[in-house]
Amino acid sequence: MLNIWYILIKYFIKYCKDNKYIYICDVIIE
Repeated sequence: MLNIWYILIKYFIKYCKDNKYIYICDVIIE
């Protein structure tokens, strides 16, 4: 069974790397 949380986080980080101007993304990336 796939780990849905791992997949969601993986895509979220990818999205954040493309959208660093979003405040929460800066918090999570750091």
